[in-house]
Amino acid sequence: MSVEQLSLDSRKWRLFLSMGHHDCPEGHTKESIFEHRLWEATDHFKHFKYEERFPPDKFPRMLMIGAGTGAEIKAAQEYGYKPIGIGLLIPEQVEYAKQQGVDFRVMDMHDLRFPNESFDVAYCDMSFEHCVNPWLVCMEVWTVLRPYGRWWMNLPTWKSSDKDGPSNQHFMVLPPWFMRPMFKRSGFRELYFEDNEVRYQYLLERLPLEEVDVEQVEHRKKSIVSLLRKRLEIGREYDG
Repeated sequence: MSVEQLSLDSRKWRLFLSMGHHDCPEGHTKESIFEHRLWEATDHFKHFKYEERFPPDKFPRMLMIGAGTGAEIKAAQEYGYKPIGIGLLIPEQVEYAKQQGVDFRVMDMHDLRFPNESFDVAYCDMSFEHCVNPWLVCMEVWTVLRPYGRWWMNLPTWKSSDKDGPSNQHFMVLPPWFMRPMFKRSGFRELYFEDNEVRYQYLLERLPLEEVDVEQVEHRKKSIVSLLRKRLEIGREYDG
């Protein structure tokens, strides 16, 4: 049996991922939702001081993972970034976002189809918890970020998420004792971390391959470095 035959049928994968999708709430339009999210995203940029954590003159090329309605991309533009947003939105919301002059692409965070080192900063605001394989997403983000690029992440804590039981949307609400070693072993250095019982916030720096240090036995380190190197080879296929 070939690798292709072992792969999950893409229809099943899309069906599974669609569990996290929402239709437009009753009484709201795509226009009103976009405007509300634009106000909210602009407030986030100001509150979390993104221009200090990754200033747009030094980190202009931004990948917004899970770009919501697309309003977040618009807010990033207004702050001076050159953002590209990705996600799996409802079709009508995608089209409306594009009409607002943003670069939004329908793409899965587990399969980032960009050339190596395409971005200076990656941005995940309440989106990483929707992934189903955090190690794979880390490898993808590491590949498309330039050396010493940054990855900002804002996600719910265990205490603030799914109080009534497991959710079919938050697949990966993981504690810091798991996340922080995972980031390090995926080629990132932690610059900032905060747990305020409502949100986990991470600011990570993407290390060059030669600086990846997983603090494990040598053969394990070599296997991780080899994996990242092979992913870079795949990324060269997207170079235009």
